[in-house]
Parts: sequence; C-alpha cells; structure tokens
Amino acid sequence: MTDEHTQLPQTLDDLRTIYDDVVGDEIADDDRPDGELFRNGDVEIIGAGERVVHTGAHTEARINELLTQMLALMRSEQIPTLLAAPAAHFLFEYTLPFYDGNGRMGRYLLALNLQPTLTLPSVLSLSRTIADNRQRYYKAFSSAENPLNHGELTFFVQMLLECIAQAQTELIERLTQQLNRLGRISAHCDDLGREHRLSEHARQTLFALRQEAVFGSRDGMSLDAAAQHLHLSKQSARKTVEELERAGLITFTKRRPLTFAYAGELPE
Repeated sequence: MTDEHTQLPQTLDDLRTIYDDVVGDEIADDDRPDGELFRNGDVEIIGAGERVVHTGAHTEARINELLTQMLALMRSEQIPTLLAAPAAHFLFEYTLPFYDGNGRMGRYLLALNLQPTLTLPSVLSLSRTIADNRQRYYKAFSSAENPLNHGELTFFVQMLLECIAQAQTELIERLTQQLNRLGRISAHCDDLGREHRLSEHARQTLFALRQEAVFGSRDGMSLDAAAQHLHLSKQSARKTVEELERAGLITFTKRRPLTFAYAGELPE
C-alpha cells in the first residue's frame, strides 16, 4: 500500500496475486482456493445463534462474473471514486471469492481504490474505523442485499462515506495532538539548550532523541545515525555526543555499536 507504484488490479489474475501477497501467508492449507483462481465450493457467514447471515456466490463462474463487474467499477471514469469504491467493496464482500481472508482483502482493495483520492494516512486508518463501526457496517450490508431493496446501495455507500469522514476527523485530531506535543518538545529542548549552553548540533541531536523517545521505538540513536542526521563525520558527531554526555542529558544503551538515549523525563 505504501509503495507508490502499487496499482489497481486490472484482471482476475491480478486479484488472485494480490490475495496471495496480502493474506496468503495467513491462510490455512484447508482454506486455500481450490478453483482456477478462487474457491470452488460454497462459503457462508455465520452470525449470532449459528444463523447463516450471508452466502457467497455459489460457483466460480459466478464469482468471475461479479468480480469482473467490481473491476469495472474500480476503473470507472463516469462514477466519482468516493461513490464507486464503496460500491465495488460491496460487490467483493457480497461475492466472498475466497474461503478465508475476504474481510482483509476487501478492506485492502477499498483502501487501494481510495488512495488516489484521499491521503495515504486516511486510507490506512479507514480499516480501524470500519472495525469500530462493525455493527453499522453489517446492518447496512444486510439492508443492501435484502431482495426487497433490489440491490439499492445508497445506504451502504453513505455508511462507508461516514466512516471515511470519521477516519479523517479522528486522524486530524491525532495529528493535531502530536503536532502540539512536538511543539512542547521543541520548546523544552530550547530551554535545555540555553541551560547547558549547548551547541546547535547538540541541540538538534537532543531534539531528535526526544522525538525518537516519544514517537519512536525508544531504542536510542547510534553514533552513525547521529552523524547522518547532522551531516557530519563520525568523528565530529562523537564530539556532539560527548557534549550531551557531559551535560547529563544522555545515557549510553550500547557500546557496540555506540548507542545512546535521552536520559531525562518525558513529560506529556
């Protein structure tokens, strides 16, 4: 998904390739597709009380027919992507072309379809939002496939658009919080820089260490990484590290390779 060269599937073979790449390693041998490209047997979704709530397409020929329609929707130039993508998603989940992994595959295809229209962080956060709205999703899906509705997808598409809006709103809120936190980190580094009379290189390294501690893995920074970050030689970067050590602002976590981390408190 994060590969800029990732493209929408063009053929049924492309769909099978994506399935193998995305979820293939997680599928049990008994659940692997047994048709030419997709499943050859039936598959059902079981709800509460062991009740069958949905049955996928019955034959591989029908699967091929429905997925061909889905691919056409995904490539449509007449229908806006924000409407075509949810409709194509419904077709995939209605078809259930595989014995297992349909949910993960369907969400991946939805995100892939929306990626040119939305930002990458938005499409990556959409899967979680759909999971948080699972009951609304199932209700809209059941309504759309009800024979009395004759395939009317308006409410299903509207529900997914609301999920997209929710995902973007929550993403903006999280990014705003993180940006504010980054501002506080920068201000604190400035204060420490003045207090300890740090050089600009030391202050930059301290700021990077604080970010790594708050937003990263907290494994620290290696001397090589510091040199690369500061665009300095390894020898010059070592002097910066020694400056931070004398100020008591770092602690060494490894000696080989030389790795260090911020030694102070990490306020919210």
